[in-house]
Amino acid sequence: MKLKAQYYQNKAFNIQIRGHEYICDQDKEDGGDDKGMMPSEMFISSLAVCIGVYLQGFLARKDIEIDGLLVEADWEKSKKGDGPNRINSITMRVTLPKGVPEKYEQALYRVANSCMIHNTLENFNTLKWELNINLPED
Repeated sequence: MKLKAQYYQNKAFNIQIRGHEYICDQDKEDGGDDKGMMPSEMFISSLAVCIGVYLQGFLARKDIEIDGLLVEADWEKSKKGDGPNRINSITMRVTLPKGVPEKYEQALYRVANSCMIHNTLENFNTLKWELNINLPED
């Protein structure tokens, strides 16, 4: 898969993937114009949606009502002097729709923990990158 993050203005970037486009920006406190979610918010939202999609699939297969399914996240950033700048902890909270049988509780927990983003965070090995500098031609 391939994604492009093209500079837009100030601290904002236009994200393009599979024909979709959206703006990622910093909030005003961090010098941006707050035209879209910040990168850390996109990161956390990808985890929340991934968990939600996996749970939705399980509920649909069991023919259980999906309306009311809610995934929420709280996170904390590392404090200055506590190593590199990063998200230090994430707490995910799932509210299931009314009427989900209690017998599925453990299965739902396993399903939520098996989403691709969660698996990536738990088993991350390598981040590769390259720097291409576009120098002016003589």
